[in-house]
Amino acid sequence: ATFISTLGRTLYRQPVSPDQLVRLKGIFAIGKELSDTAEGIKYAVKAMLQSPMFLYRTEVGSASVIAGQSTAVSLTSFEVASLLSFLVTDAPPDAELSKAADADELKSILQIQKQFARLNKTSAAAEKNVAFLEALFGVNAILASTKDENLFPNSAAIQAALKESFRADVRYLLKSADASWSAAMRLSSYAVNSLTASIFETDKFDGTDFVRKEVPTSQRR
Repeated sequence: ATFISTLGRTLYRQPVSPDQLVRLKGIFAIGKELSDTAEGIKYAVKAMLQSPMFLYRTEVGSASVIAGQSTAVSLTSFEVASLLSFLVTDAPPDAELSKAADADELKSILQIQKQFARLNKTSAAAEKNVAFLEALFGVNAILASTKDENLFPNSAAIQAALKESFRADVRYLLKSADASWSAAMRLSSYAVNSLTASIFETDKFDGTDFVRKEVPTSQRR
């Protein structure tokens, strides 16, 4: 029961209910009876991984109705934790957010804002923002186009370098004090390497590692 409750808390992103625990223990017992304890564990894990509680993020809310709104319910702290985490990091709640949900602290706007601000500073949030901007600007589609190597030598490597330059610049902006659109438009330095230096009209140098270089106004993107 402890194993099921502990793993279920992680997979379901909220505590396993008494009814769920009874069902999962029954599935464990079937697997164990057919073979051994290891098989019982396998059966229980498979059941949890196929459960809607694992596959979907719920917004069912608590049993209490919001005062003055007959059809509105407030989300539970566990649902708020999942909403925040997937919104900001595209991943399940981390240990600190799960702890706050367990303590039912995510009913307060201030606590939600605090957790949002913390998550937004994580590397997972940065990578989600990078992926979002790549999709927004069609970076993958543009850089995935095939070039004639006779006309454009080393084009595949240059395209890959341009993509990584874009990603590095987004990460640089996200770490800056002003991560706004206007700051992006005013960006005066870019991540370049030996493959992309000529494109941005910066001094040529050896090596494939990226460094930040001031770029002439005419070449700023």
